[in-house]
Amino acid sequence: MKDLLYPLSSLLISIVVGLIYIPKIVIISKRKNLYDESGGRKPHKGNIPRIAGMAFFPAFIVAFFVPFAAATIFSSDYHILLHSEYILQIGMLMTGLSLLYMMGFVDDLISVSWRRKFLIQFFAALMPVLAGMGIDTMDGLFLLDEVRPWAGAAITVFVVMLLINAYNLIDGIDGLCSSLSIFATAVLGAWFLTHGYLVYGLVSTSIAGITAVYFYYNTTHGQFRTFMGDTGSTNLGYIIAFLSLAFYNAVTDSEASTVYGTGISHPLSILLGIVALPLFDTARVFAVRISKGLSPFHPDKRHLHHKLLDLGLTHLQCTLICFALQGCYFAINLLMKDININIVVLTDLAFMILYVVLIDMLVRRHMRKMASDAR
Repeated sequence: MKDLLYPLSSLLISIVVGLIYIPKIVIISKRKNLYDESGGRKPHKGNIPRIAGMAFFPAFIVAFFVPFAAATIFSSDYHILLHSEYILQIGMLMTGLSLLYMMGFVDDLISVSWRRKFLIQFFAALMPVLAGMGIDTMDGLFLLDEVRPWAGAAITVFVVMLLINAYNLIDGIDGLCSSLSIFATAVLGAWFLTHGYLVYGLVSTSIAGITAVYFYYNTTHGQFRTFMGDTGSTNLGYIIAFLSLAFYNAVTDSEASTVYGTGISHPLSILLGIVALPLFDTARVFAVRISKGLSPFHPDKRHLHHKLLDLGLTHLQCTLICFALQGCYFAINLLMKDININIVVLTDLAFMILYVVLIDMLVRRHMRKMASDAR
């Protein structure tokens, strides 16, 4: 129970800071006319303050370092937190978050070209590699196991950038990005805390609290309703990428697995189950755009949440359906955690194709009914 005091303190601090910061940011946004305007591809009605994501990074810093410092001072069980490996990793995490935070803030205010965004994301994605968190085994995916250090570094950068963009692009309706982020940080955080990885557990709880507060303000449609903007979504994607790498490294480290008893044969299966919906939806949309000769970042309404909106569902209903699909992914992959990873990936892809085809059928039927009623 004593071990849970610091993560719970971190979660509480994150929530309190969010409750203080986000309403203040909304008030400033309204006074300075910093709105996300409706119309075009935007599914919301009215102009909504768009920079609540500014609160994420400061809240995370306070919620992480205060319990972190207290734990290292008052608890002998937490002395491992001062290990140089963890200090380097947290330092690189903060460095990457700082880069994305400034880029996202500027983008939310005056817009940034996708090339510059990509460049900043690339440098941010290098930070985990510099901290020694690179991927060194593919777990049998595509019949690959051990990979050379340079290849592992390249794969790590690619994966981090992919997750940053996946959570950024899924942020299209109320509550979707934040709910999926809460899911990911809760699952990973619970695993870290129950397996002795206290630093990563604190990272999880530090971001989960502020994300939960944002979800409340984003979905309640009260006077403080707001959007997180790129500042928030890219930070969330980056932290989830960091936690995913930490989980993968912990499970694939034979020495750590012996000490902590992870009991997971194929960690990639679990990770795919945690981030599957934003990851596969982004990959699907990119593939469709490229197949039509368009840029993968060409704006359109091909994301899953756009299809659900076409059915006449509310934002909250769409979010709940997507959250349920993410839960299904996790359940499927958890049950298949000891099966060959290639079979798991094929199963995940088949599941994606199944629900996308089904939703497309429902959308066409809904459109025909609306056209018939209009006549």
